[in-house]
Amino acid sequence: ALRHYRTKRGAWLKAVRDMVIVGGVPVKHHQNVALEYLALHSEELCVLMMEPSQWNVRIDLVFEGELGASHLTTSRVDYHLACIHLLADCAMGNNPASEVQVTALVPWDDIMDVLLDIDVRSRGESGVVEPLPPAAARTLKSAFIRLLYHAYIKTKMLQPREQVVRLDNRFWEATRMEPPRTSGTVGTGDENSRSNTARSEQRTPKPQ
Repeated sequence: ALRHYRTKRGAWLKAVRDMVIVGGVPVKHHQNVALEYLALHSEELCVLMMEPSQWNVRIDLVFEGELGASHLTTSRVDYHLACIHLLADCAMGNNPASEVQVTALVPWDDIMDVLLDIDVRSRGESGVVEPLPPAAARTLKSAFIRLLYHAYIKTKMLQPREQVVRLDNRFWEATRMEPPRTSGTVGTGDENSRSNTARSEQRTPKPQ
């Protein structure tokens, strides 16, 4: 079905998702088969993902009403989102081989571009901002957040996790949070209590 319909029917990707995740449990063999085919035909199947020029095409298609358009049987945006969700499905569970392929198809920086600059034409600081409808922006971002979670955060693979804790990965600056500690130990409860008591005593003025 994927070979025949290619980018015409996003529903076929949804059907593949039902075979990759069965009863909430990822099927490793089905993950491998789906990813093998996606990687082999990435230029045809992973539409709006592979080329920088496709970035603005995605924005145009959203403004033209292709996202969630029930009257269209060949929506490229819906197919694109179904592909992202399928990649997230393939990264679920403990399947290192699939996780490597998923992160190769959608690198960290590409996910950050979508989450931070989905409505910026030509990408980057010099691009022109054209705010997408809020519902459309949420739908696009939610698919990539799901992919980010399964492929880069909830993984035992070292390389994807290193992308998460990098100081220059744009994620922590955008969230105004600090990356998790990668070394050192956190003090015990007693140690923390003593430390807090000492700081409190230092702040308390001594009687004259």
